Amino acid sequence: EEVDLATEANPLDLSFVDSDHGFLVGTNRLIVETTDAGKTWEERKLELPEEENFRLISIDFQGEEGWIAGQPGLVMHSNDSGKNWTRLLLGSQLPGDPYLIISDGPDKAELATTAGAIYITNDGGINWEARVDNAEGGVRDMRRGPDGKYVSVSSLGNFFQTLDSGQNAWSPHQRASSKRVQSMGFQPNG
Repeated sequence: EEVDLATEANPLDLSFVDSDHGFLVGTNRLIVETTDAGKTWEERKLELPEEENFRLISIDFQGEEGWIAGQPGLVMHSNDSGKNWTRLLLGSQLPGDPYLIISDGPDKAELATTAGAIYITNDGGINWEARVDNAEGGVRDMRRGPDGKYVSVSSLGNFFQTLDSGQNAWSPHQRASSKRVQSMGFQPNG
């Protein structure tokens, strides 16, 4: 059933705290909230500098703990089901912009960037540790499976990379076809 969001912004991701309460994020600082399983959505505001036009690209919840990744250089964290959000400072050494964030347990998250870098925090975003050693190049699309495996499509779509759980280096997979890959993901069986 189609739901009118009454916005010109493009939705990019959504995540639910529970079966009724969820958030949808997107371009032009779009963040809307539902408490009725998506039947209606209400606009929310985040405390962000007005002069910057953020693109909220990824959101993920695990219970009451939520994370938002945005561009340029934005990561936000909530411990109260999204009532309050804290902006986390990322160092200027971060390769690429935040692209994907996954909540991975209490105060734990994985943050992936447009350069293929992946960082892990175990302390609510105060400190981040690199998971991969060979982050370079651009990312068109990146997905993480429930088992911690990643697949990433290069910005040109001419090859893809995989990263298995426990590995610290991407494995590139060249393609013989001239057709460009746009997106990849995981089926329930992996």
